[in-house]
Amino acid sequence: MTFDKGLPKLYADRMNIIRLLAMCSIVWGHCLYGWEEKVFCRPDYQIIQAVIIQSGRIGTIWFFLISGFFLSDKLSGFNIVSFTRYRLLSLIVPWAIFLSLYILIEVVHLSPDKQILHGDIKPAIHMSFELFKAFIFHGAYWFIPASIITAYVLITLKKYINQPWLCITLICFTVFYSVNLYYRWITVDHTKAFWGYTLFLWMGIQVKRNIDQFKVALDKIPWTLLLTCLILMFTLSCWEGIKLTQIGCADAYSSLRCSNSILAIAGFLCLLKSDGFQWIHKLNSAKYVYGIYLVHSIIGTEISPFLNRYLAHYSLFDNLPYLIVIQCLYFSIVFASSYFLVAGITKSPLYFVVGRRR
Repeated sequence: MTFDKGLPKLYADRMNIIRLLAMCSIVWGHCLYGWEEKVFCRPDYQIIQAVIIQSGRIGTIWFFLISGFFLSDKLSGFNIVSFTRYRLLSLIVPWAIFLSLYILIEVVHLSPDKQILHGDIKPAIHMSFELFKAFIFHGAYWFIPASIITAYVLITLKKYINQPWLCITLICFTVFYSVNLYYRWITVDHTKAFWGYTLFLWMGIQVKRNIDQFKVALDKIPWTLLLTCLILMFTLSCWEGIKLTQIGCADAYSSLRCSNSILAIAGFLCLLKSDGFQWIHKLNSAKYVYGIYLVHSIIGTEISPFLNRYLAHYSLFDNLPYLIVIQCLYFSIVFASSYFLVAGITKSPLYFVVGRRR
């Protein structure tokens, strides 16, 4: 029960701030221009590389926490069918539209002109299937299936949502995926990792259900402790990413690393505790964030050939200072282009393709 009637609104507003910052992190992570494949011998370059990659790994967990917060009030009234119906037009259909558009654009780019002119569609169908797998399992479009599956899990188990054993079980799944990065008992791609993210959806639900107690507890945590934890965990996350890279882990900067999970939670608490970033409300983050998620990969992919030519022409692939500047410019262009494109779509008759309703 909530005693402070204004508290859910206050936290919902702060969740919308976190939502945009999370999307910034996610877009940054998807704009990493070859950073994950580069091998630097100098220790200082390795540290810079780790900081750049790690900055794009915090937002994913924030989104599951936010999703849980907003799912909480509706959880008891949902079954799997009603939840699917509820999310169909606002989430699933827009996702399918932009995934299909992305695949179509890439098939046109990659198909030889002869095949297109002669109507030979078999290679295009095969390529579409391979691109579908790549975008779902290794690209940005994995998040929606993962978020829906994790919601299905908690809807199915909603009778036990407050039971300690469920919390312990979800923690065990998350820790398993973190340890699996070192031992590789199962593949480390997104196809199985949704179990590891269910914990954060559950945590978001618990924040909303126990919002008064949560606010009291959060107010008691001093800023010095939170910020110290944030800095230490960011440092540890970078170090762990370097170590996992050295042992050949296929996903060395996985969001499910224990260090990154704790870092994301610490950052989440800092942002909920803070009164800052109020200017973000002017950007209508709740209205545009999902559309930015849907379009940013397409925009980034279309821009990258021009960036390739520029880097190759000036031989900048191994010039770290220039790469950092170009990385920041690339992110800024992709994010700004995505934002303004979605803002335009939202005001057009095609508003529904980005999940908006009138």
